Amino acid sequence: MRKYVSLFLFWSLIAMLVTGVVLFIMPHGRVAYWTGWTLLGFDKDQWQSLHLVFGILMLIFGFWHLYLNWRPFVRYLQEKLSITSPAAITTLISLILLVMAVKYIPPINYLLEFQEKIKNSWVKSSTPPPVPHAELMPLRDIAMRLGMRPRDAVELLRKQGLEVPSGQITLKEVAKLNGKRPSEVYQILIQAAQK
Repeated sequence: MRKYVSLFLFWSLIAMLVTGVVLFIMPHGRVAYWTGWTLLGFDKDQWQSLHLVFGILMLIFGFWHLYLNWRPFVRYLQEKLSITSPAAITTLISLILLVMAVKYIPPINYLLEFQEKIKNSWVKSSTPPPVPHAELMPLRDIAMRLGMRPRDAVELLRKQGLEVPSGQITLKEVAKLNGKRPSEVYQILIQAAQK
């Protein structure tokens, strides 16, 4: 049983490491959704799902590992408590890191600022969304914002070779149906509205 617990814990750790790095560098939600951002074929929601699932697995097998190794763990805690004991050192370092992260204290704030620079570096959309999370708006609402009748917007997109079942579906759904990004579909509509 210990082998299974250790191996599941190991694979969960690897998955958490990979997904954690991806979540660290992925663009903010508004950019990821608008541009249809993916990495290795997975979108923002899929990376978050992987991180959550393997995080839960890591918790389960971490506690199981603790259960299987309870006696040594208790001995670690019962060692003569001094400033140099492993229990004291690890507790102190963990508390310091917690305070530094919450209070945004150097050098943790440098890491968080670096993350923000990476996330913002993805913003390259030449056509910004009209409102936050515009990709979730029905096509008819997008059309009306552009001064178009919804049925004209649907017809325009169909003439461009896009599959559009109705004006009731979201910009994101239109994009997904046609292998495009929401920003690309919106750009087609903008160009038509400007004529």
